[in-house]
Amino acid sequence: MRVLTGLYQPVGGQILFNGSPVADDQRQAYREQFSTVFNDFHLFQELLGHRELSAERVDALLKVLALEGKTTYEDGRFSTVSLSTGQRKRLAYVVALLDERPVYVLDEFGAEQDPISRRRFYDEWLPALKAAGKTVVVVTHDDAYFDHCDRLVKMDFGRIADIHQFQRDA
Repeated sequence: MRVLTGLYQPVGGQILFNGSPVADDQRQAYREQFSTVFNDFHLFQELLGHRELSAERVDALLKVLALEGKTTYEDGRFSTVSLSTGQRKRLAYVVALLDERPVYVLDEFGAEQDPISRRRFYDEWLPALKAAGKTVVVVTHDDAYFDHCDRLVKMDFGRIADIHQFQRDA
């Protein structure tokens, strides 16, 4: 996923964006297309680069992601990031949503979620991103939710092994 998001350069082959190869001088602009929550994410109390952010927007996201009462947001900071692993990952998702990028990459997001949050992730939160016109890449081993995707890409040792396109009813 780090190659896909432009954090690492490919050892072989190339990355295409809108059908064109990403040149070295375009790599930063390419990276800025993505908002990510990797499996080994880092979370900070202070939100850097979000100076114009309204507390109401953050509070609304905290509520949607069942973090209301777990942490608060004021003056560019969360009151705490000392939360359970699933809650921390949801808070990282809040931060990712605040970036408002066109592409979201969520690595094993559902793995540490409680059953209710995992279901909401697949049934509510991902469809909301899709409805907003976002591209979403979800990395998961949880085959119970494979039918929620538009396209399933099976990876085997870092290579694409299979691609399955799902037909959706209009």
